[in-house]
Amino acid sequence: MALIFTVLLVGLLEISSCNASPQNVIRMNVNLENERDFIKSPSSHSSKDAAAFAFAKHFQDEMVLQRAPQRANIYGFSPNIGGKLVMTVTDSDSLKSDRYETIITQGSKPGVGVWLFTLNPMATGTTVSVQVQDESKDLVLKLSDVIFGDVWVCSGQSNMEFTVNMMTRAKEELEDAHNYPNIRIFAAALNSSSTPIDDLLGIMEAWSKPSNASLGGKPWGKPWNFFSAVCWLYGKYIHKALGIPIGLVDTNWGGTPVEAWSSPDALAKCNLTSKVVNGPQTNSVLWNAMVHPLLGMTIYGAIWYQGEQDQNHPQVDRYACTFPAMIDDWRAKFHLTSKGETNDVFPFGFVQLSANSPDPSISFGFPNIRWHQTADYGYVPNPRMPKVFMAVAMDLPGFSSKFGSIHPPDKTDVGYRLSLSGLHVAYDKDLVSQGPFPDKIIMSGDRINITYGNVPKVEVRDWSGFELLCAASSSSDQVWLPTSLISNYANTVSVYLNVCLKDQKVAGIRYAWRESPCGFKQCAVYETVNGLPGPQFIAYLTKSSDGMETFKFDGPTQL
Repeated sequence: MALIFTVLLVGLLEISSCNASPQNVIRMNVNLENERDFIKSPSSHSSKDAAAFAFAKHFQDEMVLQRAPQRANIYGFSPNIGGKLVMTVTDSDSLKSDRYETIITQGSKPGVGVWLFTLNPMATGTTVSVQVQDESKDLVLKLSDVIFGDVWVCSGQSNMEFTVNMMTRAKEELEDAHNYPNIRIFAAALNSSSTPIDDLLGIMEAWSKPSNASLGGKPWGKPWNFFSAVCWLYGKYIHKALGIPIGLVDTNWGGTPVEAWSSPDALAKCNLTSKVVNGPQTNSVLWNAMVHPLLGMTIYGAIWYQGEQDQNHPQVDRYACTFPAMIDDWRAKFHLTSKGETNDVFPFGFVQLSANSPDPSISFGFPNIRWHQTADYGYVPNPRMPKVFMAVAMDLPGFSSKFGSIHPPDKTDVGYRLSLSGLHVAYDKDLVSQGPFPDKIIMSGDRINITYGNVPKVEVRDWSGFELLCAASSSSDQVWLPTSLISNYANTVSVYLNVCLKDQKVAGIRYAWRESPCGFKQCAVYETVNGLPGPQFIAYLTKSSDGMETFKFDGPTQL
């Protein structure tokens, strides 16, 4: 039965105030000899046609729209403000059609009208064609081979941007790509803007079915050729596990901080109002140009790989605020602009940074970011970051990577681990998705016994990674010193207690806080069922109500 559904698109912001991505931008602030300059890619679209009767640029043939129970949005632009549009959506199998109507409303810029349709909930795997027509029936927009599944946004900096062609086992991955025609990929071009804009300034890769050509590209090419390895592998593993179509929307830029991907509202939550201009590292410029145009689209979730650019002061000190605040803000604004179709607590996954150096003396920078990525809990989901999941990558360094140690080439394990966490958190699958986290830590004689919860056994491959906080009478006189394992039995490991000086006492214990000394081996403890490494943790010694000293931390209720 035909359905008439009228909706109005509001809240779209300035379109015209934008600047193209700068030339010669260094992608990272470390290992510069392994980096390259970015040369802006040509775009098949320009801001000049934003007011024409058109879909927003990310609505194209072969795309994925969000499946039921959510309702997908389709939107675009027209100069005919006040005019009526009719959209027909035809099922490619049954040839049955639904009819929708909407009115073109005034956008924020004079002469630019906006329109939006919200579809009926569409079953998984349904394929449709779409036609949007104006009142005169002279102007028609069409989409074909549009399939309904789950839409995931992939964002961050260069380790998310790192292409399939650059990863370990690239040849096998590219040769296998054509076997997944119901995974569709899309990549936004690298652009920045000083104000929020309504439409992407350019497209790096149009919606495509995966193939050697669409996933490939030249490593470190000019321009950087997509597609993202982590984005692709995450989507592939989710698709293989669930059998549903997956749409991957890739929007990222190497060498950029979390502040560039955050709206002013999010930054204000962390008392950041600086307007310092530094190309694509400027506050909010990538949010404005590469996220804001996507907000009206109904999505299922997002994944993220970023943090390397924030490892130094003052960014590292505030990442525990800025990263969770960005997640909150993305969720709120996708929900609002999509008219409530995108969940206001949509699943959000991230890759915890890998080790960047084999130097075990390094305990600042990347280790701090890894901790702050969890809002200083050491695990996710947690009370500050609900419905958030992660992949631990501490044991997957790329110290000898030809792309620089900051770019580990093993994206296969990263994508797989992230998919396990995504299946558990985003899709409620009962499976082991994270390495062990301790649930009891006690001192006994000359040792500290650490018992891991919900696992039958832990295996030790390297006996380093644990440190004790040694404190004197002065609270400011504290130092973290490495300790080593004495033994492990079942799900308990024991570490040496007597590493502090005579005038010091143990005040805490922590794990995985220094850069990895063990190359491609797994450091310390991991859960044996899926080979997943445990995350960082900190536990501080406190006195209980009965006067007993115990290590206290708020661990996850389940893994």
